[in-house]
Amino acid sequence: MSLNVGTQVPELQYETGEGETKSVSTPGEETWIIFVPFAFTGVCENELCDIRDNPLSYTADGRNVVIVTCDPSPSQKRWAQELGYKGPWVSDFYPHGEIAQRFDVFNSEHGCANRVSYLIDGSGTIVKVVESASLGEARDFKEYV
Repeated sequence: MSLNVGTQVPELQYETGEGETKSVSTPGEETWIIFVPFAFTGVCENELCDIRDNPLSYTADGRNVVIVTCDPSPSQKRWAQELGYKGPWVSDFYPHGEIAQRFDVFNSEHGCANRVSYLIDGSGTIVKVVESASLGEARDFKEYV
């Protein structure tokens, strides 16, 4: 179960690649919060590469993209370097899964976030949800446009 369209999201701040701290509810800005189950795994890697290779599908109209995983920051950094991904990350490693729990996507059986993405408007309201049917199944990339 994930949060629904029309729901106000929990506060989440992240650091951009330029070192600027931003909020997912920045007035006038839309943000994709993309929960990725595990770094260094096939389906997750394919999704991240699609974001890297097709940024306009995700950043149309000036949207921000933030990746959230329950992996520790050093693992995220290494994975991003290996894939050449330059976007912002948020580690949900400690307290483990706290962000995923607040967004109602934590998978306690596997200790990761379910494969869910939220498009959040400038007032912090969810306007779109993209999710897969299972951890091992990619989201439909066409849903981000």
